[in-house]
Amino acid sequence: MVRGRASLVALSLVGCAKIWGFDELTPPPPPPPPISCLTVPPCSTGCSDCSSRCVDLNADPANCGSCGTQCTAGRICQSGACVCPEEYVACGGLCVDPETDPTNCGDCGIACDTGGVCNAGMCTFPVTLVTGQGTPGSLVVDSTRIYFDTSGEIRSVALDGSDLQTLTAPAGVVSLAIDGENLYYRGATLDKIALAGGTPTTLVPDTATAGAIAVDGEFVYWVADGTVSKVPIAGGGVTVLTTGNVYDYAIAVDSTSVYFGYSSQVWRTPLEGGSVSLVGGALSTVQDLVVQGDRVYFAGGGIGALEIDGSSGMTLSAASTPQRLAVDATHVYFFSGTSLSRVGIDGGDVTVLAIDPYPKDIAIDETNVYWTSGGVDNLSGAILMIAK
Repeated sequence: MVRGRASLVALSLVGCAKIWGFDELTPPPPPPPPISCLTVPPCSTGCSDCSSRCVDLNADPANCGSCGTQCTAGRICQSGACVCPEEYVACGGLCVDPETDPTNCGDCGIACDTGGVCNAGMCTFPVTLVTGQGTPGSLVVDSTRIYFDTSGEIRSVALDGSDLQTLTAPAGVVSLAIDGENLYYRGATLDKIALAGGTPTTLVPDTATAGAIAVDGEFVYWVADGTVSKVPIAGGGVTVLTTGNVYDYAIAVDSTSVYFGYSSQVWRTPLEGGSVSLVGGALSTVQDLVVQGDRVYFAGGGIGALEIDGSSGMTLSAASTPQRLAVDATHVYFFSGTSLSRVGIDGGDVTVLAIDPYPKDIAIDETNVYWTSGGVDNLSGAILMIAK
């Protein structure tokens, strides 16, 4: 499919190929069965000699209906006529999909405004919940509020964008995690603070080299270059679960294991520590992990899913630069470049939900996708939302 606008110039010089015009867009008859033509003459029945090459004039896009007639602008050759593929329409000299084309959304010439995308023939736009948030990074959500870090503070805002609050002002926050009572964050120290605010509690006094964190009902887990560790959420001693090949980008936990990345591989170790097991390979360096059911989903050179027992895996999307992802019962949501997209948990078509020049992190609830954004200049940060 070709997007954008172009002009077609018809050449009518002797000996030159002609270009099929868009004034001939009557619905084509059903195509005849395909013909296998020999490479060079003498041509078999139903094939024609075009410049010493045997072709099917009913199906050859370079010789459609007659020798030298070329199908352009995304059209195909069907029954000797250049037509738009099924479910596409001709708009401004191009074959477009009105279900997804942002310049011809639902019908020719209906363009979505800046920031909008075309889904099911309708322009959709994200909702800006709060702006002027500097350079926001990580975020998490619960049933009533969004929590995020920005410009040396951790803030929260209601799901409708009201009641913006500052919870605390730690230095250098890298990662957030949440349970039903507390928000956990990793800066120079690993701390927790009640979701309603109050005085933070330091769980680990020195985690300056740590990266991503995760939490379950009893422990906070974190990765650093070379280690996976945990500490009780009530406070206490640190337990090192494993050392060796560990990157600090991504971590996830389920009821039995901690999952982490090293280079383009996903590994796991028991919650109590000990041996490590290879779950499977990503497409590039693992940037984020989510465990759900019997699978661990990864962002790393693409979006993929691995069975947690290491038996198999699949690529869900070949998006080249995914950084963060979120998963529900039916879809994986992720940013790749400037596109917020979703794909089914078993693969399939990728749907673009929104466009953002500076996306940072992503979270979901039952109905919406939320993300932190650097804004139009990567300095005037915002929290945005769009329906799933």
